[in-house]
Amino acid sequence: METFVGQQATVVPRLGSLLGREHARIGRNNQDACAAGAGLGWHVVAVTDGCSGGASSEVGARLGAAFLAAQAPLLLATHSDTAVAARAITDALAALLVALVAGCARPSARSTFVADHLLFSFLVAAVGPARAVIFGIGDGVILADGDACCLDPGPDNAPAYLGYRLVPPEALEPPMSPGALEPQVHLDRPRAGLSVVGVSTDGLGEVLARDRAAAMALLDGPHDRSNPSLLGKRLRALGARGLAPADDTTLALLHCQGAP
Repeated sequence: METFVGQQATVVPRLGSLLGREHARIGRNNQDACAAGAGLGWHVVAVTDGCSGGASSEVGARLGAAFLAAQAPLLLATHSDTAVAARAITDALAALLVALVAGCARPSARSTFVADHLLFSFLVAAVGPARAVIFGIGDGVILADGDACCLDPGPDNAPAYLGYRLVPPEALEPPMSPGALEPQVHLDRPRAGLSVVGVSTDGLGEVLARDRAAAMALLDGPHDRSNPSLLGKRLRALGARGLAPADDTTLALLHCQGAP
């Protein structure tokens, strides 16, 4: 895990993930993923949440998180408008998925391949030279200093997945509007005064509902900034307190020190 140092500022990413109780009970993998990246003055963390109904949706989730962490800094630096940057990043990820499906599945099996491997939501948090932004498609939790907001998963707890762009609209149940498959900008604010910004998959929402103080304590430092594995250990410690969520929970933070 790298620490990125500017002229008068340090941005430190912290990542942690916890297998949900239900997936542990039935012997399934953690279907979340996370990754961090940096470049051209931007520091990025991404979390992805695979569809629980997919046979191996952690495959797409892990590919998606890695791609977002690698490519988002470049495109955020290229586009000054956050919404334009978010669309460019999302479209680039969609193009990767299209190429992956074309190379791995015959036409008649492509919808099944997508359903089994490539349905995941994503959230990206980024800190640049002057701004902090959060955007994504689907549900989860967004965090900035002492605030946390749980995103609505939509009707029937069925969040949007970028992979739905790859299948015929008539195959979706319930139907998904095209607008739901475009990225939403959830935060766009000056970086000045920011201490920590982050994103989480929806498992953290369960912890927030049961013990908000315990959930928000996961954002605390400064000890987090010197121990890359500590956030994961703190997530696992929730189980000892009876707070382990049923769903997989993945948290990615950017700690900011000093002025931008």
